[in-house]
Amino acid sequence: MENFVSKVKWYLSNIPVGSFLLFFTASFLFYYTKSREIPDTVVCLQPQRVISGEGALRILKHVFFHKNFETLSMTLVLLGLFGTIAERQIGTLRFLYTFLILTVSYSVLTVLVAIGLAFTTQFAAVMYSCPGLGMTAPMLGMVVITFKNMPMKRTVIFFFTIRTFLIPWCLLVIVQVVVPDLNLVSSICGCLAGTIYAYGLSSCIGLPISCLSSSDNFCLSVFQWIPLIKYIRGISVKLPVHRQDIAMQKQSTDSDSYPQQVQMGNSVGAHQVPTTPQTGEQTYQYPHTVTTSASSSHR
Repeated sequence: MENFVSKVKWYLSNIPVGSFLLFFTASFLFYYTKSREIPDTVVCLQPQRVISGEGALRILKHVFFHKNFETLSMTLVLLGLFGTIAERQIGTLRFLYTFLILTVSYSVLTVLVAIGLAFTTQFAAVMYSCPGLGMTAPMLGMVVITFKNMPMKRTVIFFFTIRTFLIPWCLLVIVQVVVPDLNLVSSICGCLAGTIYAYGLSSCIGLPISCLSSSDNFCLSVFQWIPLIKYIRGISVKLPVHRQDIAMQKQSTDSDSYPQQVQMGNSVGAHQVPTTPQTGEQTYQYPHTVTTSASSSHR
């Protein structure tokens, strides 16, 4: 019990800045739109309005507005559970940048799919509804990136062994069942956008090391005076969570070695996980899951 309380205290006193900003913005704008009774069609992602000239504004603003309290609650749960993990993996600046890329890419996919469905008889109404509204879809894409960065290849959930890259898709089904008001098309496009970014796009449009180094130093000097929230340096886009504290300690001792440490984070050695002395198998614990050896994927 004491261990659990200490973990809760640590979590509440080390809230990542990026997740906190998204959390606060979504909550405030939900209260604002409902108190002013602003209709969803004014802020949602409608393909015809995107094509007519409101594209950039609609794509950027629709993720911060939510249809009802249920969809907002799902967004906040995903932010608290997976958004904070992703931010601790890749750093605050990379987290916000990745969220922006996921928002744009998922929005483009949603618009294209909605236009394609307009030529069908059963799903033509998707074009004229609000297929994109809320932050759930880009957060599902962030979940894909989170599990892509995890060191293990398989995990056991509810007595079933599954590959980690399938967990976001299983989570998509659970999210749709729990909150039926979420648009299935946008949720699928969110997972697709996360998959495209994690398995190829990140190497093409990632932030340069020089930009990360200077921006991290400036942001750290600003947010170190703000209690409860914590700015996290961007070590590596693929640095596992259990290696981050070690890398940050090394980084704080010699700030000039920042570029070299980022290269080390991308090397094979940064992905090695501890082994148990009895069996020599790799182990890594997730919240509410029991992991298996990475070698089981070859069985």
